[in-house]
Amino acid sequence: MRNLLKISDAAVLGIHALGTLTGAEEPVSASRMAAALGVSEAHLSKVLQRLVRAGLVSSSRGPRGGFLLATDPGRVTLLKVFEAVDGPIEEEGCLLGGPVCRISAACPARALADDVRELVVSRLQRLTLHDIDLSELITES
Repeated sequence: MRNLLKISDAAVLGIHALGTLTGAEEPVSASRMAAALGVSEAHLSKVLQRLVRAGLVSSSRGPRGGFLLATDPGRVTLLKVFEAVDGPIEEEGCLLGGPVCRISAACPARALADDVRELVVSRLQRLTLHDIDLSELITES
């Protein structure tokens, strides 16, 4: 079953980046965040811009500039973060790679994939940034 649970590096990076901003009282630069997470600053910057466009993060320029959460971390679900970075979670077509499943609902593999998708979406809706506070990574660096 291809792509049963497909979470991009960018989405994982977005979740971790926002986790580091949880509890931050002043803007955190992309370079400081990248160093704390051990990731490429260029990749992180692209992800942060998607999060800014989605309204999850605010940014400010200048020597004291950086990024801050734009809303209460308890209101930001991991599903919102995932979709801000990767777009909406869509149902798979045929698990054999076709655009439409010829067997449809009777396919046991499709039923399993649908169950997993539902479980993942449900879990991502329940977890918030408050649950994954990684701000200690920023205070240590």
